[in-house]
Amino acid sequence: MVAAAPAAPDAAALTAALHAQYLQHQLALAEQRNQHLLAQQALMQQMLDLMRRPV
Repeated sequence: MVAAAPAAPDAAALTAALHAQYLQHQLALAEQRNQHLLAQQALMQQMLDLMRRPV
């Protein structure tokens, strides 16, 4: 009995998988940037609040 050779990978499927992986990576980077910007915004708001306090 001879084992069947594995099918050659479909180039279109590989391209689609790589593209999906790339988009997931870009989304993760965008979410990370968003979190950083939200943290910066909170710090800026705290700074403004401190500057508006009467001394």
